[in-house]
Amino acid sequence: QHRSVCSQLRNCRLQIASAEKVAHWYQNFELCCAKYQNGNYLEAVNLLSSLDFGQDDEGLEEAAVDHASFAEEFSRLKQTLCDELAKCVQEMFAPSSNGDSGRISFQKVNYRGVTMDACELWEACDVLNTLQEHMDRVTHAVKDSIVAPIMQDGFVNLDVTRDDGDVLLDAHWSRRSDPGGDALCVSAIAHYVSLVRFVWTHAYGQHPKCREAALGALWLPLVQLVEDTWYERMTIESLDDEDTYPKLMTSLRSAEDQLVAEHFLDQGDLLLSSCAQDLFKKLTESVQEKYLAKVKDLIVQRYGKGSSDTITVGSWKHNLPIATLLSSDAWSKGLERPKEEAGGGRGTPASSSLPILEIGCFRISNISAEIASVLDQVFEEAANTKNSQLSSKMLEVVVDVAMLWTKLPTLIHRRELQEVSHLAMMYFNDTLYILGSITSLSCKWYHLVEKAGIINEISAQVELLRQTAFSHAYKQVRDNTMALQELVSQPNMFSYTHKSSHETKVRNALAEVASKVERLACVWKPILAPAYFAKFLGAVLDNICKYIFAQILSLQTISVKETEILPALLSETLVGQGFAPLLARNSPGQEEGRRQDDDDVFVQLLSQFAPSFVKIQELVNLLSMPLREIARRWEEGHFVAKGFTADELAHFVSIVFEDSDLRREKIGVILGQKMELPSPPP
Repeated sequence: QHRSVCSQLRNCRLQIASAEKVAHWYQNFELCCAKYQNGNYLEAVNLLSSLDFGQDDEGLEEAAVDHASFAEEFSRLKQTLCDELAKCVQEMFAPSSNGDSGRISFQKVNYRGVTMDACELWEACDVLNTLQEHMDRVTHAVKDSIVAPIMQDGFVNLDVTRDDGDVLLDAHWSRRSDPGGDALCVSAIAHYVSLVRFVWTHAYGQHPKCREAALGALWLPLVQLVEDTWYERMTIESLDDEDTYPKLMTSLRSAEDQLVAEHFLDQGDLLLSSCAQDLFKKLTESVQEKYLAKVKDLIVQRYGKGSSDTITVGSWKHNLPIATLLSSDAWSKGLERPKEEAGGGRGTPASSSLPILEIGCFRISNISAEIASVLDQVFEEAANTKNSQLSSKMLEVVVDVAMLWTKLPTLIHRRELQEVSHLAMMYFNDTLYILGSITSLSCKWYHLVEKAGIINEISAQVELLRQTAFSHAYKQVRDNTMALQELVSQPNMFSYTHKSSHETKVRNALAEVASKVERLACVWKPILAPAYFAKFLGAVLDNICKYIFAQILSLQTISVKETEILPALLSETLVGQGFAPLLARNSPGQEEGRRQDDDDVFVQLLSQFAPSFVKIQELVNLLSMPLREIARRWEEGHFVAKGFTADELAHFVSIVFEDSDLRREKIGVILGQKMELPSPPP
């Protein structure tokens, strides 16, 4: 009985729920009809969605509901609303065109005394599932009556006027001739965008579900046509004016911001400003590539392919003042002249971080001269370009050229630059010449470089060029020094020179050292500027002489016979003729009949960069000098001037002279009057 009663109660509840549902349906139906009759169209459409019963709704059979009656009432009301909606949409939008002009009319919908805007109409279409149908019709009308007539003969300027009445909104457009001076269609785009905003607002009601259709009808044809126009008209010449490109971008972004604010455009859409930026980038890259391709071709196809294509740059008369500056320690690393003393071109500030190089007269390859000419063309074209952005992009070529020169030759000719001394020093000169061209041009056109904001980049590349140049040069110094040291590195090399066989062995080794140094000088001197020739050859000569000097002073004792043989060996093979054998070849720019003053410049420089050579020369004199004379000259400061320390001289005395009171006395004098060495050369 309990189960039976519960089942009856459940059925009763279902019948009550079904009856309430039917009652609710009739209530909504009457309310929907009332809203419809009173002109509340959108509310009536929204209520209509609650009137659609399904065939499988539970409990309707128990309530004796006739599905056919429900469906008939629902369909009749829905059809009535759809017919009214179609009529409203059709009357709302009426575009027309006639040749070079057209009219776009929007009728404000007044349904039974209630005004409806376009967004409400599209919302009603969406509820009634007719949005796509009506939107397709409106979109076709937009394409055929507005976009196609306007763009039929290419993009032109429009005259757009509006007449906003209480009931009717009109927009009239007409094609007009290009007034000139607007090759990039700035004003034409602005006029068309105003038309787009008008249609988007009044034809599509800014409804989110209409955005894709509106984009396809109004915006994408504009983008395609403008891109095609820009591809023809946007050239370096068209952007040469200072204001052309900035005005274009400002106008485009302003128009796009308005369309974004009105929910027509989204940041992910294809924007005209992005297209303009891409085209501008391609134009600047084409300009850059024009120069970079030439530089690449010079390096890859021609550099290092022949040693005869060289030219002399600089002036020989500058070498003597440079030597004077070097001797006075006015320059430091890389022989950079202090910027305050640099004579710059127009606009050169004293505080510039770009170094100025003056290295005298030297030889370079034609390739580096042509690259310097390319750099000069870049600066000239950048200076003649009124568009500051384009000018800045051109100046970026300078940084790229420096990077190319730093990387490409070392990749292509890595082995030659390591093993061929002539090519390594030519690369050193070429790198310094390109470096000097960049710095001098950057100082001449400093206002351009500063405006482009690439001073730090150029300075970094200049420093990298300097490091690259000196790294290859100093590798040559190291390799040649090691090769020379191997010739005299045998144990006890300078012991037992009183024996004939060993004397011959030492003589041959020293002669080979001198011969190799002379051959190296014959290779480097006709290429390098005197200052750098002295710097690098002096380093080689100083290292080998320092090594020989240390070996001689490491002997336990030097016999009387050896004091006669060693000076002869050193004098006849290595130091007897001084620096003269190293100066046999002419330097770049040096006249055939060299004056004595020219050689004095080299002697001055080599003495500074090879102080151990001078010590070896003095060691030759020391080996035949009486002890008292040695002590006297030490007191006069003679040996300090030659680079000797008190410990070195005292040790020399101890291994040459026999132990005696006189020797102890003089060693005491030497050690007791220890003098400071002058600061080492840079």
